Amino acid sequence: MTTTDGAPFVVDVRALLGKPGAYQRLTLTGAAGPNVATAVVTVAEDEPVTAEVMLESVREGILVTGSARTTGDAVCSRCLDPVRIDLQADLQELYAWSLEEAEVDDLGEPGPHLDGENLNLRPPIRDGLILEMPLAPLCSTDCQGLCAQCGARLDDDPGHAHETSDPRWAALSALKADLLDEQAETPKEN
Repeated sequence: MTTTDGAPFVVDVRALLGKPGAYQRLTLTGAAGPNVATAVVTVAEDEPVTAEVMLESVREGILVTGSARTTGDAVCSRCLDPVRIDLQADLQELYAWSLEEAEVDDLGEPGPHLDGENLNLRPPIRDGLILEMPLAPLCSTDCQGLCAQCGARLDDDPGHAHETSDPRWAALSALKADLLDEQAETPKEN
């Protein structure tokens, strides 16, 4: 069992055809390719992806189980610093023997199936990695983020603070200042 030329995640499965119970363990490494991304995390097209899989011939087709791992790029959702994220996805997919035998989903699309004697692992690897991408990545779990008033990075200055006053109290602050001025001008009696 080998991968086809130029496609590290397309596997020739001739050795498993018609042999229920036969299996093969493979470690495949190749470039992530296009569209391995969300709005928050992106895996570069040339980023290496390693997949460790077991292909098992079963009555319905080829059962693929294993995992895939790579690294993606994102921006910390608190401090906006760039961050590298390790991604690991569990894989489990049943490939039907042919397009005709593949299950059809609610939208009328056929499920995974063999293309002749080849099995393309790129779609489940891509989908699995995308599902593992965080919605709000962090550079560290204790990242303080940015100051809401001035944008300063709080990890760089943990004591950072601004004196704030509620504008609804401005009239009382002005009255207090006037009273203090009056007290200062009034001579004290003994």
